[in-house]
Amino acid sequence: MGQQTALKETGWSELPSIPDPLGVAGPFVGVSNERLIVAGGANFAEGKRPWAGGVKTWRDAIYVLDDAEGAWRTCMTTLPRPLGYGVSISTPEGLWCIGGSDANRHSAEVFLLQTDDQDVRVIAQPSLPMPLANSAGALVGSKIVVAGGIESPTSTQAVNKVFVLDTAAPPAARQWKTLAGRSGAGRMLATAGAQGNDFYLFGGVSLQADAKGAPERIKPFLKEAWRLRFEEDGGTTWKRLADLPAPRVACPTPAPLVTDSRLLVISGDDGSLSAAEEDRHPGFETTVFSYNIAKDEWRPEQPIVRWNGSDPATKPWDCVWPPVTTGSAFWQGLIVIPSGEIRPGVRTRRVLTAGSEILD
Repeated sequence: MGQQTALKETGWSELPSIPDPLGVAGPFVGVSNERLIVAGGANFAEGKRPWAGGVKTWRDAIYVLDDAEGAWRTCMTTLPRPLGYGVSISTPEGLWCIGGSDANRHSAEVFLLQTDDQDVRVIAQPSLPMPLANSAGALVGSKIVVAGGIESPTSTQAVNKVFVLDTAAPPAARQWKTLAGRSGAGRMLATAGAQGNDFYLFGGVSLQADAKGAPERIKPFLKEAWRLRFEEDGGTTWKRLADLPAPRVACPTPAPLVTDSRLLVISGDDGSLSAAEEDRHPGFETTVFSYNIAKDEWRPEQPIVRWNGSDPATKPWDCVWPPVTTGSAFWQGLIVIPSGEIRPGVRTRRVLTAGSEILD
């Protein structure tokens, strides 16, 4: 079965690949002025996996796609510094890039990307109350909501807080408000979603210190689902929802909202395999779970595409595999999932798209 057949059978398609020769994980992904943006992220120099001596390298390039039939352009303007693994929020103002990390530290920096026909503008916004990477976020009405993550590369506990900024406020009056998290431990690499006045948080992973005091991911990974409701009187309430059918970590986020009633949790890592599988790793989950908001129920949908190419061991970048650790966006009526990680240490340049036909 060829690549195009595999795509067609699952309802997925492709946009032009991003210009980075390797692809990136952890990019900022979103839309500004009806243009698709992929910015920053990280990959391994020369395409070498970490166990083969590859060095993880953060990027600052900003790529913009004006039209689905066109080609990506590499902007003259770059991010303020190499950065990835932050939160991406598309708003009418542009793409908000929130927190993230580089090779040395995590960031509290927040900025807005606005595109035009020639380049992109980077506009500083109020910083987060603390540095954060590997968080999840979504837009609830005019409110940007950011949940969880980790404060530093050496953190042995994930954050259990929520940070909210109302974009309806004048730029000079904008500020972050800190809310208490839901019950239980903090989490990172969760999937966020939104509908109406509600913010959703699915899956993720908690941390602990290992025998040497280094951060260790707690298994089994999480399949909890939570809703944070913003009440009309200004208050907020958390509610535990039906669990995901299986643990999921690092799914493309935010979860796409389809038919105004279902949130999609696409692919992800269930923790059953280790990076030590190296070149034998079969890639991440092909599952697509939809959450029915009205019924508080999950169900499986048409799986995401997987095509193994000619030689997945030596040419994994030729494969069409489910990406994790990347963002999602709605653009020109399509769910768009650009680049990301398709196997430990392996990125993809591909940009996958789907419409409502991926629902059974």
